[in-house]
Amino acid sequence: MGPYYFGLTNGERVLGGNEPTELAGLSEVQDEALRFARAVLKHRHTIGIDDISPWAVRVTNEIGRVLAVVPLSRVKSQAKASEGQSQSPINAALGARAADRG
Repeated sequence: MGPYYFGLTNGERVLGGNEPTELAGLSEVQDEALRFARAVLKHRHTIGIDDISPWAVRVTNEIGRVLAVVPLSRVKSQAKASEGQSQSPINAALGARAADRG
């Protein structure tokens, strides 16, 4: 479907997101965003993120349009919730973006 860019944002600055990732569609975008968020959570102290509350994974397309913003705190709380009891953070973010456009 096109290149997607995954970066981190705290609302003031964006880290990364410069390298394109070719994915077939939104299902793969969802998987990659969650994988990226989990990797950031695992290594957050190494990259200097002590407080995750302002940080989120930001997904953009090739023209820079923001497709989804997935808060790290949501991914962390999702990991604590039992599987199947709450909506995926990326699905919630994509749904909110669709509602904003609709």
